[in-house]
Amino acid sequence: MKNRVAIAFIITTILSAVNSQLAIAQSNPNDSPIGKIVEASGEVLLQRRGTTQFHRTSVGTNLYSGDLLKLNRGIRAIVFCYENRQSWRVPEGISGAGNGCPPTSQAIFTPSGPIGPTRSTNSPIPDIISPRRTAILNDKPTFRWYPVAGATSYIVRVSGTGVNWEQEVSTTEIVYASDRPLQPGGIYSVSVKANNSPVVAQEVFTLLKLEDAQRVLTEIEAVNRQDLPEEGKTLIVADIYLKNKLISEATDKLEYLVKRETKTAAVYYTLGELYGQIGLIDLALNNYLQAIELAKTANDIEAQAQAKTHLAAVYNTMGNFKEAINWLTQAKTEYETLGYQQQINEIEQQLQKLKNQ
Repeated sequence: MKNRVAIAFIITTILSAVNSQLAIAQSNPNDSPIGKIVEASGEVLLQRRGTTQFHRTSVGTNLYSGDLLKLNRGIRAIVFCYENRQSWRVPEGISGAGNGCPPTSQAIFTPSGPIGPTRSTNSPIPDIISPRRTAILNDKPTFRWYPVAGATSYIVRVSGTGVNWEQEVSTTEIVYASDRPLQPGGIYSVSVKANNSPVVAQEVFTLLKLEDAQRVLTEIEAVNRQDLPEEGKTLIVADIYLKNKLISEATDKLEYLVKRETKTAAVYYTLGELYGQIGLIDLALNNYLQAIELAKTANDIEAQAQAKTHLAAVYNTMGNFKEAINWLTQAKTEYETLGYQQQINEIEQQLQKLKNQ
């Protein structure tokens, strides 16, 4: 009994720490995004608050009070407003983002916090991909993990509130199929062990409470009823999942767009953020690189700079300081083009720290 209590306490502590990494984007709700661009047909131009020039922007860009949008004749753009959950079709000419979307009454949650450790490709650990440090909606989740070279089978164990389940499989994924259902609000540990290694991979997750799950589903239903492009709806639904710490569901939604061969840089950028936060560094790196290429194609300088800044953080975590400096230097040049002085100052500080290592 004492051991069970101790394990439950450890799992609760770890999950609370991870959930705290889904931090509020800004400390002041007035500095939180008020909307997201969900459709952009043609050259949509954005001037950030406090800057003096317009630059091209794209689908998935968050907007803040004081930002300006500029649409020439024949250009179409739709913004989804976070506060009233309504879409705003931006008129031609110059419009303030605050004219179309009301200020938010609460801050928007975004992935934040330190990037987790990297994983060796020759690791004897079947590192768990999903669910991993997240809340979930589905009481029959699919567990997925990295293969271990030479392994022919894996033992999967799930323990926690009302559950102690074990199954052996020869694949690298399995659907939870115990006759004891996961309990809403319950906290669980999942472990995977390869048959050719003594090392065990372990992660934690929680099943969302019933009232919270119903609220999420109601919000999603309201979004799906709106006349928005499928990609735009998917991005907003992913935002709803993130707000409720449903990292696995958000990731699955965005990966769906990847399978559909999306050309939107913001999809890959957000996946990079999510995979970085849960310690899947190889996936984070690949998604940031893809985001950069797509942002180049869209001529979205801001999106390039953002992705390069975070890619540098990945390389820093990997101990590759040369690449970190390279990508940060590129990001600084792009922010200089945009006139974003705050970001320039922050990068200069980061570069100095890296050069001193």
